[in-house]
Amino acid sequence: MNQESRERLTQAFSQSLLLGQHYSSITQARAQAQDVLKVAIRPGDTWVKVVDESMEAAVVRVAGAIVQGSETAHQAYDRLVELLEQQPNLGVRTSTSVMQQAYSTPIPIAFLAASLAEITPETTVYEPTAGNGALLINADPRLVIANELNSDRATELGFHGFGMLTQEDAMTYRPPEKVDRVIANPPFGTIADQNGDSQKFQIYQTWTTQIDQVIAFNALESMKVNGRAVLILGGKLGQTEEARSTRYHSRESRAFFKQLYDRYNVIDHFSIDGGLYRKQGAGFPIDLIVINGQGQSDRRLPAADVPEIFTSFTALKEKLPDAPLLRLSVPLDADRERSVFHHQGSTGGNIPHPEKLPRTDGTAAGMDDESRFSRRRTDLFETDFPPNLSSPTDPNTRPGGLEVGMGHDDRSLHRSILQSQRDPSRSLSSNPDRFPTSRLPEPTGQSQRNDFGRLVKPSITENVMTDFDL
Repeated sequence: MNQESRERLTQAFSQSLLLGQHYSSITQARAQAQDVLKVAIRPGDTWVKVVDESMEAAVVRVAGAIVQGSETAHQAYDRLVELLEQQPNLGVRTSTSVMQQAYSTPIPIAFLAASLAEITPETTVYEPTAGNGALLINADPRLVIANELNSDRATELGFHGFGMLTQEDAMTYRPPEKVDRVIANPPFGTIADQNGDSQKFQIYQTWTTQIDQVIAFNALESMKVNGRAVLILGGKLGQTEEARSTRYHSRESRAFFKQLYDRYNVIDHFSIDGGLYRKQGAGFPIDLIVINGQGQSDRRLPAADVPEIFTSFTALKEKLPDAPLLRLSVPLDADRERSVFHHQGSTGGNIPHPEKLPRTDGTAAGMDDESRFSRRRTDLFETDFPPNLSSPTDPNTRPGGLEVGMGHDDRSLHRSILQSQRDPSRSLSSNPDRFPTSRLPEPTGQSQRNDFGRLVKPSITENVMTDFDL
């Protein structure tokens, strides 16, 4: 298989979702993939995970269009819940994804998290484990630093035109500049040493074996003093509040939250039932933590004040303020942004010369020296790579360059992120010499390493329960 096949499949799924297709099962998606790719897809072969990944990527692309086409946060949220229902259950776990514990964020939860982080088209953002970009659908991509070590997902991130795209160890890497917002849903698990024992990592005056906790603290170091962050971390199972309190009171959890609440102003902390993750193939509860700047939190630790748990998307909507949505002032499809590719092993302060990303129509992107928007965005990042933006030229294009929304007419739909599909020869992947894949190294020994380039236990599934202090 190659990247062009993945891109064709992602585009096909995107178009179907935009047209209102509901997938009753993953089998239906695989049948469509067979028609698109002209290959036989059988249970257990490598194509089944490609179908899952392409569907996830398509959902994120369509979600970004939905957000840009919505007037209010509640309108966008409702549409994203509908989009999630269109998606089939994605339950395929390869050996790599098991070791990476790579469960993507359900798209309505991703939007809620980004909204609570107050990510807007005006804020700079860092996402340390970006996956397919679900947590970044509220952002102006040109103001985003997205880190993702998995090669296939990093290539998909190249579609979105992020200002900086890196492939680094999220446990240690920090961007060259501090940002307004940090948002993260890091993979969970432990890392084995040479003897097969879980490694311990120091975090301030304590230690942990949980990589999501290490990544969370490391990412928060990139937040400005008065910045804002949202963390999605492993939650606690339990049928009663007392049972959950006991698990929050375990040594690693108690120590982690003590350090977090002492150093950062946690203003909200609630749990989401694992049942809302069923579409992603997961079933564990998660904790969503909202931080507003540095400084000690006034909240009691979760062992004493057990976080409220939400069990439905309807109830979860109550956490979302129904505010008007800000929109991008320049259409993303007019010209894709230059991205800096920063590979594992390089240092944050030595930014390589920017690489041009292809536009969505496959042509080269030219500089727009007249764009005041470009200059302002460059100043915010204070780096030496100039954004590459063009002004909207089509009077029918809505703010943000997208006319996508459920129920729009065909003209509107095909003026969206799927423009290139009208002419496959002009698609994102039609020019392999310019496609970002050629600049993203393939990890070696991937079957033995996780998303952070570190050795993991050979049977991490045996340790899943301990990741949540059960």
